[in-house]
Amino acid sequence: MLTVTDYDRIRRAYHLEGKSMRQISRELGHGYWTIRKALEASEPPGYQMRKPRVRRRCWGRIRGCWTGC
Repeated sequence: MLTVTDYDRIRRAYHLEGKSMRQISRELGHGYWTIRKALEASEPPGYQMRKPRVRRRCWGRIRGCWTGC
């Protein structure tokens, strides 16, 4: 998985230093297709939860006790 720093290194090497994708993949230790996807993405992907969080049933009682204090 690429970090934001990896995205920055890849873009800097490709656009500013003029290195090829194959050369970047060798130097940074990522695959060619990973480098290609990183260059095609407009920004690093954000975090998305796989499943929504389950609300706990006791929250209403806790909130009632909290406001009653």
